[in-house]
Amino acid sequence: MGALAEDRNCLKGSFFFMQLKGQDSFIREWGIYQNTPFFMLESKKHNFSKELIVRKTFIIVSYLLFLVPLMFIVNFLFNIVTLEKIQGLPIFFPLVFCPIGLFFASKAHKIQKNFLTLGAIILSSVLLIFPLVYMILGTVIFGV
Repeated sequence: MGALAEDRNCLKGSFFFMQLKGQDSFIREWGIYQNTPFFMLESKKHNFSKELIVRKTFIIVSYLLFLVPLMFIVNFLFNIVTLEKIQGLPIFFPLVFCPIGLFFASKAHKIQKNFLTLGAIILSSVLLIFPLVYMILGTVIFGV
């Protein structure tokens, strides 16, 4: 950079603010030297707080604890993959997994209230009551 700064044929400028892929960045120094542009790009450093990492982890765990029982229930109802050894157990999986997912979703909601945490709470709650509704409707409709 020192040789470029001393050259009179070099067109230079500095401190040009720009948006780069959703992150605030700025060009600290720019110039054109022998018909070749050069840039010294500097971006803002992101400080990821511990709360943000914990919240994202809680949301991911909450959605995983929703999706695992849901996949077993869909498999049980539509018989996609035959699982003869566990028979009707997938219907009761939400009673084990969803309270844990609901706990993680509520903790994430306490850290920061947003649509993802609220969606995780609602989905886990709905899936938690699914076995009860399934058994009651099965008894009322089919009389078994």
